[in-house]
Amino acid sequence: MIPSNLRINTQSVRDRVYDSLLKLILSGHLRPGQRLDLVNLAKQLGVSRTPLNEALQRLAQTGMVEVKPRSGTSISQIDADATIENFGFRQVMEMGAAPLVVEDLKASTLKLLYTLNEQMAELAPNISNADQALVFLEVDQKFHTKIMDIPENAVLSKNYHRAGVILQVMRMQRFHSGNAYEQVVVEHTGILEALSERDPTKLGMACASHIKASVHRFQAQMDAYDELQNELPVTEIQKKNPRQRTKKDT
Repeated sequence: MIPSNLRINTQSVRDRVYDSLLKLILSGHLRPGQRLDLVNLAKQLGVSRTPLNEALQRLAQTGMVEVKPRSGTSISQIDADATIENFGFRQVMEMGAAPLVVEDLKASTLKLLYTLNEQMAELAPNISNADQALVFLEVDQKFHTKIMDIPENAVLSKNYHRAGVILQVMRMQRFHSGNAYEQVVVEHTGILEALSERDPTKLGMACASHIKASVHRFQAQMDAYDELQNELPVTEIQKKNPRQRTKKDT
């Protein structure tokens, strides 16, 4: 059952439907591979089919949803290889955009970025479940998106958002534990220092270092998940959402 707080009640219906669907995917209410009952989904969200279809088309453009004429609409299966590739794509964009970001950075935006990282610093030590992880990752995504929106380049923002959404989904499926979230805050501090100094080279290096560390954390998550699966009886493994096979597994 869809949580009542994700029902659509006000204007900007299409955008709100999109945001609600994305949260449903990130929170696990809509699972990878799940086929959607669009009539029932529209009813539960409290909207007509038109804004729902428009929102699903947006999600399809990000790769989160698959729309097929005969088999219907379903949540996409995203494997580990696709996630690693998106991390790489994100690194290229962040490093390439660094000179533009530094050139167009405003003091008010920098202040907001510091505020967002402070919010993450407060959240990080207390994350122990998926709901708390989702809140952290939403602020994290806002932090990075705000940086990449600084040059006001629509093409850059659109492609960066697409990569970011895919990474959010995979990170939520295997949310971290321990001090991983606190380490993210530390890495963001390096990015903020480079922004404060208006140093594009230092900014590019800080972004690259952060992404490499994120890849390492993601790979550690996947390894830990594989170890857990190997320890479980087959019947228990079948009950869980299996890891998508990667090119290395075949």
